[in-house]
Amino acid sequence: VPRELATAFVVAGARNVVGTGWEIDDETSVAMFSQLHRAVSAGVPVASALREVQRAAIRAHQPAAAWGAIVILSVERSQS
Repeated sequence: VPRELATAFVVAGARNVVGTGWEIDDETSVAMFSQLHRAVSAGVPVASALREVQRAAIRAHQPAAAWGAIVILSVERSQS
């Protein structure tokens, strides 16, 4: 996700923005982001879900260029 786009989502109120630091192939992207979405939808915190998706990719011998591309931009908001 380009930094400017991720920042726009954060400014608009998103707590987390998940994207890639560089382009990865569609098949890998669909598989990894589907796993991530299922875990987050089930209540797993975003960082934990991503860590597990990346570990699964490592166990499946996926290249680091694929699983390492996925990053999280998170913002901790104060309770006012």
